[in-house]
Amino acid sequence: MKEPTIYHIANQLDISASTVSRAIADNPRISTKTKERVIAKAKELGYRQNRIASSLRSGRGTTIGVVVPQIQRYFFSSVIHGIEVVLNGNGFNLIICQSNEDACQEEQAIKTLMDNRVDGILISSSKQTTNHDHIRQVTDLGVPVVQFDRVMDEMLTSSVINDNYSGAYKLVTHLIEQGYSRIAHLAGPQNLSLYRLRLEGYKKALDEAGIECSQELIRDAITIEAGTSVAADLMKQTNPPDAFFAASDLSALGALNYLKAECYEIPGEVGVAGFGNEPLTEMITPSLTTMEQFGVDMGKKSAMLLLDSINGVDQIITTSTLINPRLVVRESTKRT
Repeated sequence: MKEPTIYHIANQLDISASTVSRAIADNPRISTKTKERVIAKAKELGYRQNRIASSLRSGRGTTIGVVVPQIQRYFFSSVIHGIEVVLNGNGFNLIICQSNEDACQEEQAIKTLMDNRVDGILISSSKQTTNHDHIRQVTDLGVPVVQFDRVMDEMLTSSVINDNYSGAYKLVTHLIEQGYSRIAHLAGPQNLSLYRLRLEGYKKALDEAGIECSQELIRDAITIEAGTSVAADLMKQTNPPDAFFAASDLSALGALNYLKAECYEIPGEVGVAGFGNEPLTEMITPSLTTMEQFGVDMGKKSAMLLLDSINGVDQIITTSTLINPRLVVRESTKRT
């Protein structure tokens, strides 16, 4: 028999699934009588008995799961730090999993967390993830989920993201103000909304400046290797770009490596900018212009939203939080 869900409880009690979810979360909008009926039926059906027992004893759970694409990336380790600051201060432990940018590993990580009966999940999707059924299965069981940074728009969960559109727009506008006019974009996977928004911000800045957006200058490149390869290809064209805006600091570093090896003057001949403000970006020569994403703040806000859901403050209504990235101008684009 499949593990019972809030829908099984709702059907047997002839009430809505949202009422069941709120009752289990001890939401004050639900009457004591209804809560008692729901808890009794949940125990009878074996619905996450450990979680119910824990809630009855202390009014809260004890363990949260987090899934990130790559734990070694500075941005994601910063997010985890922010998450831990909030959760540790509220008596919760953290189980950390990484997908290694693989959709199958992401699904397995979710299964592992659910087998460990976590009381909520924080997740940033892998670049391969196109299906969200594994997340829907979690929410169907009444377990709160908050997405951060890389979100699946189809899932009705709370989320915390950077204002990627505005950040890209500001960065490309900076390049235009520095005199660059043929700006290539090293784009990320378009199944992820953050990369789609960075592409849209790039196009908007060009449009406002009266610069034609050339599709031949938009290439997929999210890694150092891809950035190097794409830069080499574009710079050998008859009409090469005079600047690169990369959706990732890594692909920006790849482009920078190629340009330096070929003795291009940076930023005089060609400008390069990334997105993320990885620590290496200010240590290399020339230092890299980029966007600061405030990973610690993202982690704190994500954790607080999840705690709100667990504590019944916002169990059903989803909340989206935008963090404004900050333009960090360095040597790689600063002509004036």
